[in-house]
Amino acid sequence: MKENAFDKVMATLSDQLNVAQIMVTELDYCTRNDDPSRILGVMDTKNYDIMPVKEDDRFIGYIERSLLEKMKQIGLAMQVIKFDIIVSSNTSIDKVINLFQKSRFFFVNRANDLVGLVTYADLDKIPVRIWLFILISKFEILLLQLIKKFYKKSLWLNELTPLRRRKITDLLNEKRKHDIDVSLEDCLNLGDLIELLERDGGLRSFVGYETRNSCSQEMSGLDHLRNNVVHPSNSLVNSYDGVKKLNERIGRLQQAMKRVESALENPITG
Repeated sequence: MKENAFDKVMATLSDQLNVAQIMVTELDYCTRNDDPSRILGVMDTKNYDIMPVKEDDRFIGYIERSLLEKMKQIGLAMQVIKFDIIVSSNTSIDKVINLFQKSRFFFVNRANDLVGLVTYADLDKIPVRIWLFILISKFEILLLQLIKKFYKKSLWLNELTPLRRRKITDLLNEKRKHDIDVSLEDCLNLGDLIELLERDGGLRSFVGYETRNSCSQEMSGLDHLRNNVVHPSNSLVNSYDGVKKLNERIGRLQQAMKRVESALENPITG
């Protein structure tokens, strides 16, 4: 599809929502000469897996809690900050999510100076949620456009359960009581839109899915992702293993968006 205002806003925000927005700059750190028992106490209390090591006001390495527990000396436990655990401060949110497949943390470089640290736990911060919310919102809009294009009138209602049909109709009536000008389709939520796509073989084929199973696999977890994004009390990443799941869902979301965008460019036949 041609670039529209939504795409331009998305591109602008993507440029601004980067590692610099989620990294930690005020870091606890240690030196080679610190008491390892005290440092382990700090790491345990604050639940740190790693801690930077400084010398002459510059980061020279880092220690991992598990290794320090074994080595008992900061100098022996210290590891060098290698290139593969350094990212630029302007690295985009989507790229850093993918990079977390390789490491649980990264030191952040700006103008040839290490200025912060970003870990997978930082993926729960607001800038990441904003980026994901925009991405998911665009997907919802595309699906809604698809439904309006594919179905004559509101025949899609036949694909939903009686309970969902009743709730959607009730929502429409409630909105119209408050003089809100909406269509029945506008009362669908993401779960409804995905369900319609999965249930209707004609619609699935139009979008490019050969089977219901292939469609369901690509859509799996996207509604759950949306709910986690809009509810700050829900964590996007509960553990490091959750980073892979988040990255996979984002990849499938982006692929599904491309499918729907492509379908919207084609005429309905038959």
